Amino acid sequence: MHVIELDVRIFEHPVPLEKAIAAFAALTRGEVLHMIHRKNPLPLFDILEKQGGRYRSYEDENGIWHILIARDPAVDLESLDV
Repeated sequence: MHVIELDVRIFEHPVPLEKAIAAFAALTRGEVLHMIHRKNPLPLFDILEKQGGRYRSYEDENGIWHILIARDPAVDLESLDV
């Protein structure tokens, strides 16, 4: 499995959403996008679901959000430790 990191903390809306959508579109089988964000990007989740994507998000102890995104249904996002 290959994890691609996308840190969008320095960008203002809508750049993080645009970058995430572009990165999601480029994902291939077995790849996972690890998005790092200041917020939990709720609008992104609707877009991902409509395009067949899956995601898991969580906030770390520093208030940073980590969003794991996959297109491949075989990828187990719950087992990833990033």
